[in-house]
Amino acid sequence: MSEKRHVTITIEVMRLTDLEAGERVMARADGAGRVMLEGEEDVLECLAGSLLGVFQR
Repeated sequence: MSEKRHVTITIEVMRLTDLEAGERVMARADGAGRVMLEGEEDVLECLAGSLLGVFQR
C-alpha cells in the first residue's frame, strides 16, 4: 500500500474477479488486516430504459 493508500491489484486477481482497470469498487473492512473489494454497480446503467412506455408524450 502506498503512502496515499493506493493499492495495486495483480493481473491474476483482476482476471479471477472480472474487474477491469478504471472500474469503481467499494471497500469494506472484514476483520483485522482484511479488506473486501466489490465492484460498484452502475445505477444509471441498471435503470436506463426502465421507464420506457410509462409516460406518454
